[in-house]
Amino acid sequence: MSSRAGIVIHLLCGVFTLSCILGWSCVAAAQTSSSTNFYFVQLCDPQLGMTEYKEDICSLEQAVKQINALAPDFLLMCGDLVHKPNEKSYKDFRKIMESVTVPFHCLPGNHDMTLVKSGDTLQKYRELFGQDHEAFSWKGFRFILFNTQLMKIPMSGESEAQMSWLTDELKGTKKAGTVPVLVGHHPPFYNQPEEPESYESLPVDQRQALLALCTQYGVRNYLSGHTHHYVGHHYAAMDIVSGEASSMNTDGHPLGFRLWRVQGDQPWQSTFIPLYKRTQIKPKPTFDPSMESGTTAICMANLRQIDAAKEALGMQRHLPNGTVISSKDLSAFFKGGIQSLVCPDHGQYQINALGCDPQCTHPGHQLPYFYQFEEFQKRSEMQRQLKENRPVSE
Repeated sequence: MSSRAGIVIHLLCGVFTLSCILGWSCVAAAQTSSSTNFYFVQLCDPQLGMTEYKEDICSLEQAVKQINALAPDFLLMCGDLVHKPNEKSYKDFRKIMESVTVPFHCLPGNHDMTLVKSGDTLQKYRELFGQDHEAFSWKGFRFILFNTQLMKIPMSGESEAQMSWLTDELKGTKKAGTVPVLVGHHPPFYNQPEEPESYESLPVDQRQALLALCTQYGVRNYLSGHTHHYVGHHYAAMDIVSGEASSMNTDGHPLGFRLWRVQGDQPWQSTFIPLYKRTQIKPKPTFDPSMESGTTAICMANLRQIDAAKEALGMQRHLPNGTVISSKDLSAFFKGGIQSLVCPDHGQYQINALGCDPQCTHPGHQLPYFYQFEEFQKRSEMQRQLKENRPVSE
């Protein structure tokens, strides 16, 4: 990229921090021990291919870009990575997730286990992603991720082995004095603990056994996906939250994910972060390396910076997709104000609404389709540099 594109993006102190984004006091956060104060993301059901395949690709790319900008401690992916598990869908999922800049942990959902032979599907999942259950410790908590599909449709040998592993993990957590958190794809129940089994919930016997373990070992929180809309319950001392999807929500709610804050012994807090989903302005070009040279490259870099700043502002102010953003709103994100971004060919910039690409009036200075992976990578990098208050790379 041309050196003239190396425009320093300057953030005012405190403009783009997790505390400010969520409206929590930066001072209060600073007074809390770092050992008990952290943030993580719960991302549910990217399910590539559930709707129009390219749109689902676009949604997951957008989620990754916004998560990278937030820079949480880690990301939990609550299953249904793809709609139909095959070489292409898994390859595309893995390609997008390579751009995640924070540690992430994923587990399978029912749609990741839908080949003719479930055992073959499970083996394929393990080949690509590692074990379908895992546990890790973080600042006094033990996050235990497990494969709820093995409870929904038991598999001889595998289901028993996982239940034994889960029990051992909970016993070890209690012995270590840490707080257990369960993460699965299915919630234990949808409406009531005593309800009959449904598509949304686990079988009654499996559910009762799981809830008994949760009560016995003091599980603090149970996070899941599967429902394609927000569902929250309180059972015994445990909060159960199924998050919104990034592919499609059945209640018409915007696509997005949950950003969680954990602060000592206080109840966990979460904020829904909507996806600023690309609204494609036609006609738009596909990604072409020739765009990254000369004056076109300089203008493209400017447009990507405007795009990154719009989303930073949107998450900071909790703005929904489609909100109109003015140039005045963005001035604090740039050294010298937004007027410091100038098209070298004398085009004029149009900011446009959240989820809609900024534009330049000069012919040919137009961002490509967002679901092109190369373009996604460039915008994700721009978002990362905005978060780190660094110059754009030459």
